[in-house]
Formats: sequence, C-alpha cells, structure tokens
Amino acid sequence: MGEGITNDAIGIIIFNTVFDYGAPGSNITFLSYLVIIGKFLLLCFVSTLIGFLFGKLGAQTIKFFHVISHKPLLETLMINFFGLLSYFVADMTEFSGIIAVLSAGFTLKVYATPHLSE
Repeated sequence: MGEGITNDAIGIIIFNTVFDYGAPGSNITFLSYLVIIGKFLLLCFVSTLIGFLFGKLGAQTIKFFHVISHKPLLETLMINFFGLLSYFVADMTEFSGIIAVLSAGFTLKVYATPHLSE
C-alpha cells in the first residue's frame, strides 16, 4: 500500500524535474539534487497535512452535528465528501491528492470512528 503512495509522489517529482531540467542547455548540479529532494519532502509533508486537516474537520463535523451521527448514509456521505475534498484541494494546489486522501482516511478512521453508528 505504501509503495503506491510513494509512486504517486515520486511520479509528480520526476515529471516536474524533467519539465524543469529537460530543456536544452540545462544542467543538473549537486544543488539541483538537493532542490529535487526538498521538493519531494515538501510534497509529501504538505499533502499529508492537507489530508490530516480535512480528516480532522470531517471528524469534528460528524462529532458535533448530531443530525449526521447515527445515520449510516449521512455518515458515509460525509466521510467520502471530506476525503474527496482533501483530494481536490491537494490537486488544485499541485500537491498529491492520493497522499491527501490516504491521510484523510487514516485521520477519519482514528477520530471519527468513536462517533459513528454501529
């Protein structure tokens, strides 16, 4: 499972690297490698943070709006909505939507499960 996530992040970085450094006359230096590694770490961190924030927001929404809790259809819709929202925000800001959805899912699993119907 983790391999697919890192493949997404690495694919984005490789595409951006080829786009940035693939022009004729461009050369890659040691500093270029550090920039590429920094972009990879930033992509992973920010994507995870976006997913965590939307997961936490979804869990709090389910917790405080009692009209949602204990209604399985609404709970399912809200969980899917916040996961999809995290994907769209990450994708629009040119980060990894897949990492954001995974992070939102893990966060919702931890924080929303106690407030869901059985």
